Amino acid sequence: MPKRSRDTELVVSSGPGGDGNMSRSTALTTTPGERSAKRAAPGRGGALVEVPRTSDLFAPIVRLEGHKGAVNGVRFSPDGQNLASVSADKTVMLWRVFGEDCANYGVLEGHTNAVQEGAWTEDGERIVTCSADKSVRVWDCRLGEEVAARRDHRAFVNCAAVSALGTVASGGDDSMLRLWDPREGLRAFARLKHPFEVTSCAFSSAATAIPLVHTGSVDGIVRTWDVRKRSVLFQMEAPEDAPAGVVTGVSCSEGDDVLVTNDSSGAVRTWDARPFAGNRAEGASRLKQSLVAHTGTPPLPNKSMLLLRCDVSRSQDRATAGSSGSVVHVWSLDSGEVEFALPGHRGPILDSRFHPSQPIVASCSVDKCIFLGELDRRDI
Repeated sequence: MPKRSRDTELVVSSGPGGDGNMSRSTALTTTPGERSAKRAAPGRGGALVEVPRTSDLFAPIVRLEGHKGAVNGVRFSPDGQNLASVSADKTVMLWRVFGEDCANYGVLEGHTNAVQEGAWTEDGERIVTCSADKSVRVWDCRLGEEVAARRDHRAFVNCAAVSALGTVASGGDDSMLRLWDPREGLRAFARLKHPFEVTSCAFSSAATAIPLVHTGSVDGIVRTWDVRKRSVLFQMEAPEDAPAGVVTGVSCSEGDDVLVTNDSSGAVRTWDARPFAGNRAEGASRLKQSLVAHTGTPPLPNKSMLLLRCDVSRSQDRATAGSSGSVVHVWSLDSGEVEFALPGHRGPILDSRFHPSQPIVASCSVDKCIFLGELDRRDI
C-alpha cells in the first residue's frame, strides 16, 4: 500500500481564502455536501440566488494542504478520480478527488531534489515524474513504489509527458528531449536535440496518424516533432511585434486541433496544432489567439522564470494557465475573454488543470496549497 502523509489537511471554503469569491462576477456559498449553492446575482444588489451544484466535489471549493514546499504541478488521473501533485519538497502526493475528506492516499518519496512535473499513464495505474535531481522515475500508484528510474539527463529535468500509447518524454536543461520505452525499464530510444534548454513538452493524442510531441524552449520557439522521423515537422513563434519569452507550458487538446502555450512574458497563446493545417504556406503563422487576463492590461511578466504550466479543456472550448499573479484564469476560447478568475492563492500560480469530465479546475502555487474549484453555470 502507498505510504500516507500524516500532515495533510482538507479545508472547505465558501470561497478561496474564505472571502466568498469564486469568480470574477460571482460568489458561491454552500454547506459541504449539499447539491445547491448560493451566489451573488449580477445586477441584484448583491442578493444571493440559489444555483445548482455542477460537480461531485464535496464542496464548491476545496483547499488541500500537506506539501512543505512549492507545489510545482497537479494532474488529474485519466478517469478523474485521483489527483497527483509534485513539489519542491521532493515528494509526489496522491489525493482522492471526491468524497468527504479528499483523502491523501499516498506519498511517493525517492527524488533527491525538487520534483518538476508529473504525468499519469493512460490506465491511471502509474505516474511518471521528473526532477531537478536529473532523473526520470516511474511509480506504481497502487503499491506506492518506484518501478523504474533513469538518470541519463546531464542537468535539471524540467518536464515530462506520457503519450496515449505509453511513450515517455522528458526535457531538460541539457537541451535534450529524450524519448523512453517504459516497457523495458525506461529504455531511451531517441534524443531530440534543441539549441537551448527544453522547458515544456506535451504529446499529441492518439487521434493523429503521425506520432507528435510538442516542445517549448528557452529560445521562445514551440517545436512540433515527428517522433518516427526524429525531426521538426513545424515550429511556432510569437509575432515579431509581440513580447516573447521562455515557453514554460505546452498543452495539446484531445483532438489535436489546439495547442495552448504560456511563456515568461506572461503571454498565453493558442495555436493551430493540426499537422497539415489547410493550405497554409510554409512558415505562415499558426497563431490563433493571444489571451490576456483583463482587456487592455498587459500580461504579467514571469521575472522569476518559474515553470508556469497551462492546459486546454477536453472539450477544446476553455484554456487555463499558471501566472505570476495569485489568480487562476480560465478563458473561453470562443470569445478569447476571461470566463472565470479564481482567487485564493497567496503566491504565483505554477499550474492549473481541467478535470477530464467535470467542470473542476485544480491549481497549485508557491504557497504550498492546492485548490479544487467548481466552475459554476454562467447561464443562470
